[in-house]
Amino acid sequence: MSERVHGDDSPDRDGASRVAAVRPRQLDPETRERPDGLAGILALQRDAGNDAVGSLLASAPVQREPVAAPEAAAAPHPQLSIGASGPAVSELQEKLSLVVAEAKLNVTGHFDSHTDEVVKRFQVQSALKPDGIAGPHTWAALDSLRGGTEVGEEDQTRLVAAVREANALFDVGNVEGALADYMVIYSDKVAAHKAARGGLVFNIAGCHHRLGHFSDAVSFYEEAMALPGVDAELSGSAAENLRRARLQQPYQGTKEMEAERAALKPDAAPEPHPLLSIGSSGPAVSELQEKVRTAVAESNLKVTGHFDRHTEEVVKRFQVQSAFRPDGIVGPHTWGALDSVEGGLEIDAAGSARLKPVRDAADALFDAGDFAGALSKYMELYGDPVIQHKSIRAGMVYKIAGCHQNLGHFQEAINFYQEVMSLPGAGAEMAGSAAENMRRARLGEPFQDSKELEAERAAFKP
Repeated sequence: MSERVHGDDSPDRDGASRVAAVRPRQLDPETRERPDGLAGILALQRDAGNDAVGSLLASAPVQREPVAAPEAAAAPHPQLSIGASGPAVSELQEKLSLVVAEAKLNVTGHFDSHTDEVVKRFQVQSALKPDGIAGPHTWAALDSLRGGTEVGEEDQTRLVAAVREANALFDVGNVEGALADYMVIYSDKVAAHKAARGGLVFNIAGCHHRLGHFSDAVSFYEEAMALPGVDAELSGSAAENLRRARLQQPYQGTKEMEAERAALKPDAAPEPHPLLSIGSSGPAVSELQEKVRTAVAESNLKVTGHFDRHTEEVVKRFQVQSAFRPDGIVGPHTWGALDSVEGGLEIDAAGSARLKPVRDAADALFDAGDFAGALSKYMELYGDPVIQHKSIRAGMVYKIAGCHQNLGHFQEAINFYQEVMSLPGAGAEMAGSAAENMRRARLGEPFQDSKELEAERAAFKP
C-alpha cells in the first residue's frame, strides 16, 4: 500500500471534455456551429433563452475521466491480548515498537507479558483505558500513528527493521553505531510522521547523552518535547533527561527513572487538606502559600499564614495554568494539583524543607539585582531530584533564564526559555512570558517581569 497524501484522494472533477457533442444551434442553420465552452453556452442563452440551454445540456452525452475503483477496505484487526499468537501479534509488535519510546519489543508473534506492558503504555499515552487488550480503539490509534498520515507497508518494513537494528546496538552498548543508524532513519521521509519521530528523536538524544555530547543531547530532547505528536510519558522522560544532560549527569532509562521517583515518594498518605479561600488563616494557609509560590513563576508570595488578596491572585494563576476554573477557592482539585504539581510526584516534608530556604535566598538575590548569586542558588535547586517535578521546574527554569538574560548571557537565556516553553507543566501564562523574553533575548534586550510585560501590552491596546 502506498503512502497516502491528504487531498489527493478526492474524486476526479468533470473537466472541459464534459460535453462531447451538442445539438446544432437552431438560430444559425447555415454554419451550424457548436457553442464553444462557456462563451458558446452564454451566446446560446442570449439568443435562444434558458430553455434551449437546458434542453441542450440534458440531451448531451457526458464523457467523464475514468475514475479508479476505490481501494478495498483493510480487513479488520482481531482483538488481541496476552496469550495470543500469530501474524496479527507480529504486526502489533512492529507498530508498537515504532511509537512507544524504549519499548525494546522483539517481534516474536507471541503476545507475552512484555507485549502486554508495552500495549498498556501505548494506551496510556493515547488516552485509552490501559487494559492491555488490543481492540478496535487501540488498533485505530496504532494504524493512524496519531499523525494523520498513513505509512506505506514498504516504508514501515524499512523503518521497523532499521529501528530494531539500531535498538540492538544501543542495548549492547554500541552507542556510536546506534546513533549512526538512528540518524539514517531521521533523514528518511517517513521520520516526518509525528508519533514515530518522537521516539526516534528521544533515542538520538539518549545516544548523544550517553556519549557525553551534552549540548547535542539537550537540543534533541527539546525537539522531542516540542513535537506535536509526543505523549506525556515520552515528554516527561525527555524533560528529566534534558535536566540531567544540562547538569552533565548520566542518561536514565524509563525503569531507572521510575525507581528514582518511587524512592522520592513519601510512605505515609498525607492528611486531607481543608477548603481555603480569602480570609482563611492558619498552618494550612502557610502550606498553601509555600506550595503555590513554588509552582507559579514570579509569584512574589510571602508565607504569612493569612489568605489575602495576593494569595488569591496567585491561586487563580495556578488554577489557570492547571486548566481549572480560576475561582480562587482551594478545594480538593487545586490541592491535588499542588500536591502532585502536575507530575505524579508528591513533595514530602523533607523535600519542601530542603527547597524553601534555597528558593527564598535565590528570590531575594534576584529581587536585589544580584543575578549571579541568584543563578548559583537556582542552579543548586535545578540539581535537586525533586525538581524533575514539572510545575516546580518550569518556574525555576524561567528564573534561571531571567538570570542569564540580565547577565547578558543571551544564548543561555534562549536555551532555558525554550526548555520552559516545552515543559508540560509550564502553563499558558508562563509559556507566553518565556516566549516574549526569549524574543527580547534574541534581540539583546533586557529581561521583563510580569508587571513590565503587562504594562507594555496595555500600552499597545487601543
